[in-house]
Amino acid sequence: MGIFDTNSGATVVTMASGQDTFAETKLSDLRNLISNVPVSCLSSSAYFMHPTTWGTIQSIQENSQTISAIQNYPINTGIGADQEGMLRAHGMLWGYPVYLSDKIVSTTAVSTKFIAFGSMQKGLFLGDRNQMGMDISKEATISGVNLFQSNQSAVRLTQRVALKVALPTAFAVLKTAAS
Repeated sequence: MGIFDTNSGATVVTMASGQDTFAETKLSDLRNLISNVPVSCLSSSAYFMHPTTWGTIQSIQENSQTISAIQNYPINTGIGADQEGMLRAHGMLWGYPVYLSDKIVSTTAVSTKFIAFGSMQKGLFLGDRNQMGMDISKEATISGVNLFQSNQSAVRLTQRVALKVALPTAFAVLKTAAS
């Protein structure tokens, strides 16, 4: 859960009373996320949410007009789309990239954190918990193949890394109201 974890220390922006579903998100809620992150973190900040939440945000209307602050990137032309497996922005909101993840909560409920805004570069530390290890075996059986009998070798690489919220104030998370 990381940034959405209760103990992460990220600033929690709670929607107004009565706004207890994702569909009740207002533009002011999304702006409040920006205003709760230090200016020093804004240049590398982005929004992070589930794809269905992004769909809900795109349908927000204010004064009977769809907001014009949203830009969408087609799946095949998004930032980093040419590099398979790379994180890719799927749109922009007020000039900030929007990144989507299936790991972020998608089921609306009261008191639920569902959108994060902030700087991964400044707020997270990536640590090497254990140096990369490499083992070579000629005597293993892999998928029913005896490596010794077939004169083959297998290579196993292992590495442990950790990701930690190091600067919680670099993030703000949006939470639905309790009622």
